[in-house]
Amino acid sequence: MLGASRQGKGTKLSSWEQMRVEQAADGKIVLASAPEGGPAVAFAARTLSPTTAEFTNATHDYPQRIRYELKGETLEAEISLIDGSKAIRWTYVREKP
Repeated sequence: MLGASRQGKGTKLSSWEQMRVEQAADGKIVLASAPEGGPAVAFAARTLSPTTAEFTNATHDYPQRIRYELKGETLEAEISLIDGSKAIRWTYVREKP
């Protein structure tokens, strides 16, 4: 699965990243995140369910944990240190077609 993210206001771009979720050679699911064209950093799946996905990499500086949770028509995303501290959260709302 491929994804992209951008942050900014209007035409001003402040940051961007490309992401992919894939099955590694060992069969494990990983999230690979490449912020602003840099090398991809792998985060191993720790929790996967129909509504929640959590990926971790305790050796990365920040973030060390990436979590997504589907709640009805919203998707909540959170990045943090491995213990949950220094969390930053986003809420995404599905647009109506």
